[in-house]
Amino acid sequence: MPKASGDPLKAGLPDSGEIEVSIFGPGKGESILVHLGANEWMVVDSCLNQSDKSHPTLEYLQGLGVDIATQVVLVVGTHAHDDHIAGLAAVFAAAKGAKFAASAAATTEEFFAQMEVDLTIEPHLRSSIRAEYAEILAEVDRRVDAGLYAMARRELWIRNSGSSGPSGRVVALSPSDTAFKRAQKRLAAGTANLDDRVKLSKGDPNEMAVALWVEVGNQVALLGADLLKGPAGCGWGAVLSDLKSPFWTPTAKASLFKVPHHGAPNAHHDGVWNDILEPEVVGVMAPYRAGVTPRPAPDDIQRILALTPHAFITATPTRPEPKAVRKTAASLRELTASVREPWGVPGHVRARRRDGAADWTVETFWPARHLSQV
Repeated sequence: MPKASGDPLKAGLPDSGEIEVSIFGPGKGESILVHLGANEWMVVDSCLNQSDKSHPTLEYLQGLGVDIATQVVLVVGTHAHDDHIAGLAAVFAAAKGAKFAASAAATTEEFFAQMEVDLTIEPHLRSSIRAEYAEILAEVDRRVDAGLYAMARRELWIRNSGSSGPSGRVVALSPSDTAFKRAQKRLAAGTANLDDRVKLSKGDPNEMAVALWVEVGNQVALLGADLLKGPAGCGWGAVLSDLKSPFWTPTAKASLFKVPHHGAPNAHHDGVWNDILEPEVVGVMAPYRAGVTPRPAPDDIQRILALTPHAFITATPTRPEPKAVRKTAASLRELTASVREPWGVPGHVRARRRDGAADWTVETFWPARHLSQV
């Protein structure tokens, strides 16, 4: 199944009936690109190359010859964290024919991005998040019916069989009704008392993140965003409860899984792996390097590899030791005068599968690798 390749553009465009899931990261953020068949694409979240501030997702699409303005049909911002939406406004602006979907369970920054705020509120908002959403919402307003609110069981995009390509749909699995209500209560509590603005900053955007169920023909992928296990009535617990309701029933188990929250244990739910994923599912992920504990941590890696041998990551969670960099520099001395560790340069994991094919074809583009090589 897995293979390494130097040039992601060499293989060309996916076939009309072929699904592709590409993940880029970490840089600043992570981004997922999905070919929905029939030359239509979806972009989920944003990734910036920290060395030159470029958008690897847009560069890849341009290199393939995709008309971003017309062939990207959906852009999704899963939740209000910089490592997922930084630069997303530029992606949406380039995708002039796309709709934009965001979590219906709004954070304070998303809520106040829709209005001017007074000076007593401004210091309690994450300015970069509010600015990104304000730019996105301004672009939504310039288009007609371009904005969507993602909630559990809501179809964000659909293509019926018998049209120009294979049948397909993108379904939001979260946030749940409970997550939405919790977000509303936080907003109400934060704005009720004008003298207590600290309440504005409460709430975990991961709790309100948008997980996506993607079907293209007979192929199914589950994109986990940073959705957490709970709390009660929220997260993966709510997603699994929905499986027992008459509102939404998946047609098959997912054969590809974007592992949520960079493999952290607070986003792991045994029921997801057992009930809605195929055995030995293809797992893809990007690392998170900014926290006290980089993710995935060694225990996370061990857990994921015990669940599937087909796990891939866009880069290492930690910076390589200077000794390793010096060793590489020495081996390349006659070829280059300077070798630098690619800190902040996004890797790329690409998985493609044709309708009816037995397996996914997975390729890793440096510094991406199999998870066992971390």
